[in-house]
Amino acid sequence: MVLLEWHETQQEEICCRRLPPRRARNAFIRSNSIRDIPVEKKYKYLGVCLNQKLTLDDQMDHIRKKSNFIKLKLSPLLSKCSLGYRKNLWEMFVRPLFEFTLPIHVIEPTKTRKDDLRRLVLYTFKGFTRIAKTAPNYIVNRLCSNDVDQRGERVAETQKLLWEMRSRAWDTCDISKSFIIDVGEKESLLQSEEEDLVNLCKEIPYNGVEFVNLFTKLCPKCPGKAIMSRKHLLSVHNLNFLDPIELFEEIHQKQEEIGGTRTARVFFAFQRIKQEIDRVNEFIFN
Repeated sequence: MVLLEWHETQQEEICCRRLPPRRARNAFIRSNSIRDIPVEKKYKYLGVCLNQKLTLDDQMDHIRKKSNFIKLKLSPLLSKCSLGYRKNLWEMFVRPLFEFTLPIHVIEPTKTRKDDLRRLVLYTFKGFTRIAKTAPNYIVNRLCSNDVDQRGERVAETQKLLWEMRSRAWDTCDISKSFIIDVGEKESLLQSEEEDLVNLCKEIPYNGVEFVNLFTKLCPKCPGKAIMSRKHLLSVHNLNFLDPIELFEEIHQKQEEIGGTRTARVFFAFQRIKQEIDRVNEFIFN
């Protein structure tokens, strides 16, 4: 009898120590508010779209919709302006949207979403400049200076350095210096910003897009579905055409040597690109 009574009392104590059911433990998450503070699954704060998991999905959806809307409104202008002007419009209206992704990019755990963000940069740039969707990524990356990953790493390094400086100030119990940056450390922060590459789209007329898109078409001389890329033309047909990046770099060097007005430099670029387009068209139609 004594053992039975002890067993019953122990069972009651064990039952009292058990955790509440899963639904009861998560009830506060499913409620609409916590202490009169509303609970939102998605929230936009200072241009950053936040969700419960702090992923890039909502921010990328927002960028895709907004860039498509801006491109639709500017389509009459984009069809008539030069490649450099199209890039300027993209940098003015779309590129700032990617700057808001950097705080989330730092803490994004999955590599797939980071790759999707990199592809989204190329997608928006191709849409604004009218470059074909099948254009090689190395060309588009160089033209638009796609450096989302590098900028995300710089933001993470800067945050880490600021945190270390504030921690040192806190350890010395001098709270007044907790937000003061030394001159040497400030210079190291400024030097972490790498110099931007030369803008290859500057003073390049609209036929530069036509030249890039030529290398995305199917080869008319081959029975199969081979893309008329520079590598294919060199290996199969023994024809050496200039790469768009090489051509644009050559044009910029010549423009610096020529000097003169902007109209003269753009006209020179137009004539030089037209020569290469005529060479490619001669191969296609002969």
